Amino acid sequence: MEHSRRNILFSSAFLLFLLLPVTIPAQLLPIVDDTSSNHHIYIIHVDRHKTHDLLGDEELESFHRSFLPNTKLDSGLPRLVYSYRHVISGFAARLTPSELDVIRSMPGVLSADLDQVYQLETTYTPKYLGLTKQNGWGGTMMGNGMVIGIIDSGIKPGHPSFSDYHMPPAPPTWNGNCTTPGSGFVCNNKIISGKAFSGGTHPSPVDTNGHGTHVASIAAGRQVNGASVLGTAKGVAIGMAPKAHLAIYKVCFANGCDGMDIIAAIDQAIKDGVDVINMSISGSPTAPLYDDSVALGSMAAIQHGIVAVSSAGNRGPKTMSLSHCAPWVIAVGAVSTDRRATSKVELGDGRTFNGQTAYQPVNTFDSSKFYPLEFPGKNGNVAASCCVPHALSNMNFRGQIVLCNPGIVKDEEKGEAVYARGAEGMIILNLPQQGYTTFSKAHVIAASNVNYPDGVDILDYFYKNTNNATATFRFFDTEFGFTPSPSIGYFSSRGPSQMNGGLIKPDVVAPGVNILAAWIKDVGPNPDPMATHTFNFDSGTSMAAPHVSGIASLVKSQHRDWTPAEILSAIVTTAKDSMSGAAIEVEGVCSERVGVGADGNRPGRKDIYPWGNDIRFDQSAIHFARSAGGEGGHTW
Repeated sequence: MEHSRRNILFSSAFLLFLLLPVTIPAQLLPIVDDTSSNHHIYIIHVDRHKTHDLLGDEELESFHRSFLPNTKLDSGLPRLVYSYRHVISGFAARLTPSELDVIRSMPGVLSADLDQVYQLETTYTPKYLGLTKQNGWGGTMMGNGMVIGIIDSGIKPGHPSFSDYHMPPAPPTWNGNCTTPGSGFVCNNKIISGKAFSGGTHPSPVDTNGHGTHVASIAAGRQVNGASVLGTAKGVAIGMAPKAHLAIYKVCFANGCDGMDIIAAIDQAIKDGVDVINMSISGSPTAPLYDDSVALGSMAAIQHGIVAVSSAGNRGPKTMSLSHCAPWVIAVGAVSTDRRATSKVELGDGRTFNGQTAYQPVNTFDSSKFYPLEFPGKNGNVAASCCVPHALSNMNFRGQIVLCNPGIVKDEEKGEAVYARGAEGMIILNLPQQGYTTFSKAHVIAASNVNYPDGVDILDYFYKNTNNATATFRFFDTEFGFTPSPSIGYFSSRGPSQMNGGLIKPDVVAPGVNILAAWIKDVGPNPDPMATHTFNFDSGTSMAAPHVSGIASLVKSQHRDWTPAEILSAIVTTAKDSMSGAAIEVEGVCSERVGVGADGNRPGRKDIYPWGNDIRFDQSAIHFARSAGGEGGHTW
């Protein structure tokens, strides 16, 4: 009874914070500056000012500064990092722990949390999902008039995937502008805004990572003919909603994606008037909804009619590993398609195994010759078994094909390391938890990534024939029709969620394994620094989410009066099983509950046409307040 009472009291207080304007006393408690401790950034939630909607930006900042001991630190850095208007009633500020304690005791202060750091988590997929001019792209005009906000690592603005050829200007509902003055970023009719948020500063929104460019082109990339990765998977690259506009909000840098920056970006996106927000950003499976920047921001977004889409996370195959489990967010898991960039491994005993690689040097690698196999981890050195560069410093692989376990460093770095020591090729062996998911990486050396059972057989062959084990590669470019397809990528986070009261998530799955999309630079063994048509394969629920963001914009362009909840419902309830109609598989095992959607059906391939008989339900601040719970758990 006492526990229930605490929950009710907490929920009531949180609901007041979300819904009611409350007057703040003009005289605030004194604060003693503590210079003996390091300053950290905290997100402070306060009662909404009674004239909140009438305050200008400077007035709102002044109100938030009134809670702080002074305006600047001794270093000259401003105390106030961000002043939030739409997402929360509150601000982000630099404080010491003792200063924070004083602020927490002030009238009008509801809560204060340490800023969290998050991490970042297509020539074929539109066709695979059934998008044609007769189905999905016809009536919706390919996303005309829609604005998709990409909250990520920025974008490469000059890429042909973001050409504005025959693109109309931004829609009349657009309230934003191009970018922060002085950033050097150039917009067009495709990319109508580019802003960056980094601890209260606004650097260039140009992408230096590649992730944001990849994500943006999946959601809304223009048609680019002849796209490929090192000649593999050559075809027409096009996004889900190729005529939608893009608004770019860069929040992810070398150290990750700060929660305070994510909230600031969503706050700006709401002000600008985007239609859909894509957040391919990781989160903690154990974070309560009120401590999840994506959940907080998304709640505010849907209150303004904006559809919020996020990646489900890359912590699979463990259960209860889901990120961003809020009911109002469309959480997207990742599945494979039936396409492979095939590189077959043939052993000296005649057995062959299917693997994948983007780099297929058919003109320079002699597939008629068998090469000695070597495994640098045969003596038990873990780093050497993973082909970590420093662990291979005294080794010579001249003329050999090297076996490498995954992990520690990127697979591409392993290839560079063994190539530098004379190797002719490399085989990446999956770990047990990786199962049947293999990747098409842009290596610098002949290579193949094989699944776990095949890797076990190859290692067994090596140990039984250590002195005379041999292998070669046979390259088959791009092949289609592989089964089972789709299957859940091993990395895709699974439900059920630990934090949302048992609501089944993710909501839907979409292609997220070996997705070809725009990239910031040329890749492979001989990259051209002047190349403009640059594409790459990447994998993750980060790649799955923008497929759904693009589809959400198609739905919204056809049904502009639908709420975000109706659009979520339409997408989830019209999703299909695998191409054959069977249950989606997980690494070759029937998915059972893992593949079950929020409506009790197994989600998978998206059928674009029958968006009609949706379930009508609207999430509101009341649901969010009820999710906050109290000590010992959550209520729903």
